[in-house]
Amino acid sequence: MLARLFEKSPADRLRILYIAALSTVAILSILGQVIIQTSLKQQVGDSRVINIAGRQRMLSQRLSKAALKVDLASQPEESQTALAELDATTTLWHRSHQGLKQGDATMD
Repeated sequence: MLARLFEKSPADRLRILYIAALSTVAILSILGQVIIQTSLKQQVGDSRVINIAGRQRMLSQRLSKAALKVDLASQPEESQTALAELDATTTLWHRSHQGLKQGDATMD
């Protein structure tokens, strides 16, 4: 096949080489796009996990703050409010923690 290529006129050889080069570029472009799309899909999942982990950090800070409020409360009403906040935050923290460990469809 290569021998027949060299028997043709220079214009025909250039045309065949040009088509082969364009085909190679097209195939490499498509292959590169498939690889990039696969990587992007994986990173979207990773970003959700990172977001929930950041939320965990914020919730742990809120838990510490609520625990301090309970400890330092001087009035029973303040203590009850702080306990309610502590309970609500603990529930959110636990749900996020379980979502990170086992997966949760509602959190994606």
